[in-house]
Amino acid sequence: MRVRVSGKQVQIGETLPAGVRARLEGVVSKHFDGGADAHVVFSHDGPFYRADCTLHLDSNTILKAEGEGADAHRAFDTAYDHIEVQLRKYKRKLKNHHAKAAARKKRVDA
Repeated sequence: MRVRVSGKQVQIGETLPAGVRARLEGVVSKHFDGGADAHVVFSHDGPFYRADCTLHLDSNTILKAEGEGADAHRAFDTAYDHIEVQLRKYKRKLKNHHAKAAARKKRVDA
């Protein structure tokens, strides 16, 4: 998985990108075996920091989330929570629920 972390007129340091990479790789590998590309941009918006997260899955699906917080870590935490929910919903959407109903019906008929 390729993760790009950048700052728009903000110094992001070294520990923030490492934490972002670890968390995004963890959540994507938890839900999908395939690869993905992610781009996280940090910016300073008034008194708050903003994190814009874009995740491109191998299935040509694009998930976007944004978060705001008092510091860059809190902003990313908010965006990460949104991305995690979107990944979970997308995985449920891909799951074939009709197979379970057909198997249940088959057992009842037998």
